[in-house]
Amino acid sequence: MLTSLIGLGLGAGVIAYGVAETGSIGLLFNLHGIFIVIGGVLAATLVNSDGKELLVALQGAKMVFRPRRVIDHDSLISRLAQLAQVARREGLFGVHGELIGTDSPFLKSALDIAMVSANPELLRSNLETKAEVEMHNEIEASNLFRTMGVFAPMFGLIGTIFGIVRVLQNLSNPDSIGPSMALALTSALYGIVFSNLLCVPIANKIRSRALEMGTEHAMVIEAVVDMAAGLSPALIEAKLRGVYAEWLGGPMDRERMAAEARRAKP
Repeated sequence: MLTSLIGLGLGAGVIAYGVAETGSIGLLFNLHGIFIVIGGVLAATLVNSDGKELLVALQGAKMVFRPRRVIDHDSLISRLAQLAQVARREGLFGVHGELIGTDSPFLKSALDIAMVSANPELLRSNLETKAEVEMHNEIEASNLFRTMGVFAPMFGLIGTIFGIVRVLQNLSNPDSIGPSMALALTSALYGIVFSNLLCVPIANKIRSRALEMGTEHAMVIEAVVDMAAGLSPALIEAKLRGVYAEWLGGPMDRERMAAEARRAKP
């Protein structure tokens, strides 16, 4: 959230400085151009997608400006190993009682599904389907904002064309050509700023969050399925650290891998 707000503030400051340097602040305010860009992007987005997709995208955009739940993969593996120990002693029903507020909603729902799915393969299939749906929604939200980023400069150009048409209608008044042309070009400016300061960055933030979420979901699925299959906590932890070692920042050192392998032996 903080980086998003800092970026928006910095971008607004750069634009404000550029406007002030022109010495013609009044000429750069074009209500007609704002209406063409914002209204056109909204209209094209509604034609391009349905209301549900737009609602999901707006919800995703709100999350960009809220405090982000940081996912520490190493801590997540340790937490899953801790829950696996509880599952070994008390079963999956006992694990559900050990969940705390900082645990991910996906982990909670995965355990709910695990308690009613006796077949590990069916459990994996159900969890992977749920994860794919959530990932699909996030990627679609990212794609929608990226599409809006494509639309915005085009509607800025349309606004500029309308302004040029108005300039050509007043060629008999040479003194008005310069200011009118300057005003016409502001529509293109609005479209470019709207695209590159809002739409594209939001799309990238949502996609980045979706990829991180996908990593977390994959680790949770692997751990919960192994808990349901009755694997030992040490083996579950070693398996997660081995499979996801590169996601934790690079290859594991030999001593750590050896220690995990010794712990995983039955």
